[in-house]
Amino acid sequence: MLAIMNTIQEKYKKRKALYFSLMAALFGLIFAFRFVPHPGGNELSPVEFLLIACLIGIVMAMYAVFRCPQCNASLVPGFFSSWRKLHVCPKCGVQLTEK
Repeated sequence: MLAIMNTIQEKYKKRKALYFSLMAALFGLIFAFRFVPHPGGNELSPVEFLLIACLIGIVMAMYAVFRCPQCNASLVPGFFSSWRKLHVCPKCGVQLTEK
């Protein structure tokens, strides 16, 4: 039982690290929007389309990656509602971190 909990907690740590990396990339792309020259009028440039597609892809990847290792439930809403102190999965109750 202890080995299973250690495996779950290790998977959670890896997914959490990847989630934070994706979040950093998201903020980096948002920051990059400031430096993209905007063409006249209301049309978007090809670079802006690429940045928007990357933003959407990162948000989708964040929801796909940050899941419970036990039941595969999304942990994103629970992570932010608990002020980043998520210790157990809100769906199945498995312990994700050591207290």
